[in-house]
Amino acid sequence: MAAHSVPLNLEQLRKRAKELRDLVRAGHPKFIGAARELHPRWADVSPTDPAWAGFTLADAQLVEARSKGFPSWRRLREYAGMLARYSRAPQRHPATGRDLAGDFLHLACLTHCDGWNAGAGEEPDGLHRQGEARRMLAGHPELASATIHTAAAVGDIAAATALLAADASRASQVGGPHGWPPLLYLAFARLNSTAAGHSTLEVARLLLAHGADPGAGYLPDGEPPPVTALSGAFRGGRDPIHQPAHQHSLALARLLLDAGADPNDQRALSNACEHPHDDDTGLALLLEYGLGRGSGGVWAARLAHDPRRQLPKGAPAPVRLTLTPAQLVQAELRYSAQWNLPNRVRLLLRRCAETGIDINAASAAPGGRDPGPPAYTLAAACGNTEIVDLLAQAGAVAAPLDPTHEFVAACLRADRPAVQRLLAADPGLAERARTVSGVPEPLHLAVALNRPEAVALLASLGFPLDEDWHGWGAPLVAAVLGGHVAVVKLLVELGADPTAEILDDTDPSAELIPHERTPLGLARYLRHHEVAGYLSSLNRG
Repeated sequence: MAAHSVPLNLEQLRKRAKELRDLVRAGHPKFIGAARELHPRWADVSPTDPAWAGFTLADAQLVEARSKGFPSWRRLREYAGMLARYSRAPQRHPATGRDLAGDFLHLACLTHCDGWNAGAGEEPDGLHRQGEARRMLAGHPELASATIHTAAAVGDIAAATALLAADASRASQVGGPHGWPPLLYLAFARLNSTAAGHSTLEVARLLLAHGADPGAGYLPDGEPPPVTALSGAFRGGRDPIHQPAHQHSLALARLLLDAGADPNDQRALSNACEHPHDDDTGLALLLEYGLGRGSGGVWAARLAHDPRRQLPKGAPAPVRLTLTPAQLVQAELRYSAQWNLPNRVRLLLRRCAETGIDINAASAAPGGRDPGPPAYTLAAACGNTEIVDLLAQAGAVAAPLDPTHEFVAACLRADRPAVQRLLAADPGLAERARTVSGVPEPLHLAVALNRPEAVALLASLGFPLDEDWHGWGAPLVAAVLGGHVAVVKLLVELGADPTAEILDDTDPSAELIPHERTPLGLARYLRHHEVAGYLSSLNRG
């Protein structure tokens, strides 16, 4: 059975509505107040009016729906039903009651559960899991043809052909340990078999030809954005070492897109564009198929009634937002502007010009925070002069930086004359820059951007070498994360502690933290061999 986690459980909602009706009828002031606030027909009824005895279940259901941001009980019921259908939690695999095929699929497939924040009962991704699945297949070759789901994960063409010939509906059959259709097992499997007669790409063609949904996906723990087959074609955005790309990554993604998968896929975009930053082929493919255009496809329609998409002005938004196609491009443009990715900026600016997407947009402000700065401001504040020029040429509003951000930008450009001039005018700039808004702490940012001269300048100005910043860890951790060996050596030479334990933090920017919580352990986990060799030599010394 699939493991479901449904935040809006319909039976619980019905029970709550009945309890609300009974409490209102009993004259409970708190619940009468909620009914007067949220139900237009009862808004002007006095709290002591005997009419409250006639408060119906339908009345209570409307109040319950509006308390959760839905305009009607029907909309809430439909949305809860959609969540129940698509919610999955594949990282929480049951410890007992599994068959051999279920165990095999569980080990063969990624679930994008990260080792640094896996909860109780959750199993994180790791390359050893796929190794164990390969050993299982070698010992039990019959697994490849056991079900359409195992045939898809292995890429057994003959087995898939026979199973689909016997029953074409198997192409969309939900099953296996995660309650997925075959296409999801295929997209997230990392067995990478090259045996004769094995090709996950050809099996994907078979599944699609027999009616498989190219937009197949699920809502992890009932939360958007969805995890889709398209997102499974790419590496994991959070841990690309232990969540590698599919064996036929771009070819599979193109096949899915040709079949109708929507390119405005938030997780696919994130997976294709996050670490490492030196590969823009996934982004180029999504742009080729229409990223930034259209309505967002079938998943946007399913999530259209999520109240978080249309919040009242000033209301705090939850951390996860469903972004429109234009917002996806704007968010990636801001990300690329901050992290100095000029080729990516060029690709995105072309799409903005073609479709009229506003390049001056601020961020969507998750969690009720103030909107983040637009792409031009981010590029300027991070000292990314090439991107500043690209954005200016594209018509970005060149808003001047305040003195603190101007100082940070000069430091990140390693422009010592500008830094000295600004400090002469305002000696307090360096202290204020340690908590500058809109961008990471300057030394951490210089390290992450792999700028040794800027790192040396900031260290000379007194920026601390071993201070954690909002879960990033010390600057040395950021250098190891990026595999920046020259910056790692510089930080150690300047006095950074190469043996300091990495702090345990659930902040998203501290995502790549292994169980061996030292810079050396992190370098080994990420397979940054040159960095690991250097740090190891320090330990031997």
